[in-house]
Amino acid sequence: MVVDNFARGLERLEIDYAKLSALNPRLIQCSVTGFGSNGEYRNYPALDLVVQAISGHMAVTGEPGRPPVRVGIPLGDLSGAIFACKGILAALYDRERTGRGLRIEISMFDTMLHLLTYIGTMWLTNGELPQPPGSSHDYMVPWQAFATQDGYIVVATREEIFWRNLCEAIGEPRSPAIRVLRPTPCG
Repeated sequence: MVVDNFARGLERLEIDYAKLSALNPRLIQCSVTGFGSNGEYRNYPALDLVVQAISGHMAVTGEPGRPPVRVGIPLGDLSGAIFACKGILAALYDRERTGRGLRIEISMFDTMLHLLTYIGTMWLTNGELPQPPGSSHDYMVPWQAFATQDGYIVVATREEIFWRNLCEAIGEPRSPAIRVLRPTPCG
């Protein structure tokens, strides 16, 4: 197993999968790059913050009307590692069947695009530029943090049963404030 994280893969060292697999046909080699081996960004270094910005994650992180914010963890680095692990596991499975290794290439940028889920889909299908939602959700209400007298609480009423339980817990099944948050009243 050979894993690298060079901007241009192992080719930078004048080593490539063809040379390595000639020595060991069962070899699995995984290159984790910032932006892949093709395209105009292929030689750019991939710092987590840069990948978060270019992939669009900073555009959807933070509060509405505020400057872009990075995700609080190194999500670009972590997603590259997680997808690399998945690729390596698939290559190990394939090697058990075929007896031959594989070369895997993972782009941190590509993994971050994948993690945009429905937000990326909305941009690709409708051209809707995403906005930072804070702790709220574009399609589920209420689904966010609310200030209380002694801190914050998170309310996530994804299903009707959770909505009914919330109404019962706060003892206000007909509260006007609640009806603003949810189109259907409790009851």
